[in-house]
Amino acid sequence: MEILKVKNIFSGYGKYDIIRNVSFEVLESEFVGIIGPNAVGKSTLLKTLARIVKLRSGEIIIDNKEIRKYNYKEFAKIVGFASTITDYSLNFKVKDFIFLARYPWDFSDINYEELYEEFELRPILNKPLKDLSSGELQRVLIAQVIAQTPKIYILDEPVSHLDIGHQISILDKLKKINLDKKVTILASFHELNLAIEYCDKLILLFNGEIKKIGSAEEVIDYRILEEVYNTKVVVKTNPISNKPYVIAVPMMW
Repeated sequence: MEILKVKNIFSGYGKYDIIRNVSFEVLESEFVGIIGPNAVGKSTLLKTLARIVKLRSGEIIIDNKEIRKYNYKEFAKIVGFASTITDYSLNFKVKDFIFLARYPWDFSDINYEELYEEFELRPILNKPLKDLSSGELQRVLIAQVIAQTPKIYILDEPVSHLDIGHQISILDKLKKINLDKKVTILASFHELNLAIEYCDKLILLFNGEIKKIGSAEEVIDYRILEEVYNTKVVVKTNPISNKPYVIAVPMMW
């Protein structure tokens, strides 16, 4: 069943369209990866879906309702967004920042202790966000979205500032929530191989438009990747998952 339908959308900043004529559908409980080089519109697309960047034209339907027809509180019960953080929030302590995620639900409680444990937050609960490392802040942002308990997580580079151990740990947690609680996840990735392993569907963006959409096997073609990323790659098969695996080829070889 569709939970998100995007129809011919245009969005951007000032007088410039960054996203142009983009259309796709997402099924309930799908894990969708948005991939592509820097500055092709990944963040802008996700922010448009989250109503942070204004939709210029086209239509976005979430949970059978056009997004502009939701009030803020209704929308926050359905969509949670994690990206960079605004300056005015940096003085919040970690525990207070996560607690704010319950605003759409009138601050009703959830099991915070379990969340603190899973994301290794207990030692930093009383720290202001401005005093956190980039990796700690990344974990806090994702934990806040989970505390919000929306139907859809929209995550802009959710593991970009984490070491490989924390990348796998966070993505394992997100995948478990995706499978167990039927939460729909849309996340942008720089690391292609992580997107391939965890996502049911990939959307490859290039110059603000969809270059290819489908399963990893359909999207991860070395000819398309070389064109889009302007570099040589080899695509092999991961011997554990049997999914594609991308190897970048340095110029020296």
